[in-house]
Amino acid sequence: MNQPAPTDPSRFEEMYRDELEGLENRFDTVVDCAFYHTFSTEPELQRSYARALHRATKPGARLYMFEFGVGNINGFQMPRSLSEDDFRLVFPDAGWEITYLGPTTYLINMSTETLEMMIARNPDMADQMQPLLERFRIIEPWLNNGRAYAPFWAMHATRVG
Repeated sequence: MNQPAPTDPSRFEEMYRDELEGLENRFDTVVDCAFYHTFSTEPELQRSYARALHRATKPGARLYMFEFGVGNINGFQMPRSLSEDDFRLVFPDAGWEITYLGPTTYLINMSTETLEMMIARNPDMADQMQPLLERFRIIEPWLNNGRAYAPFWAMHATRVG
């Protein structure tokens, strides 16, 4: 983790999942880059995480999220992709006002080897991942150093209350 310069007022904290205990009303801004989608199959963890973010932030804080989205780009789809409802039905109930939610793209680094490793580590997702692996094998030779665009969501929200 990069540490800010001593004169930089930024503070970076690294925590595990939704355990944001001890950080009440601490942050003005939170950036979640490809973490929330790991709860795609666990709605209660989605809600718990959204509430934990609310507790850890100050009133008026800003939340910026970039998560795996639906759809595909050149046949490339993300596993654990989220629907619009995964944001709209979770964050307002946790005290967040969504000020922007829309599709975007995200430049990822990927390889056949990485996808094979992901399948090996997540056998419960093998059926979902196998078609992705096959499509990726087709496009990988044309990629520059494994960099591919993937469908993502961008969400901006403001803490209320």
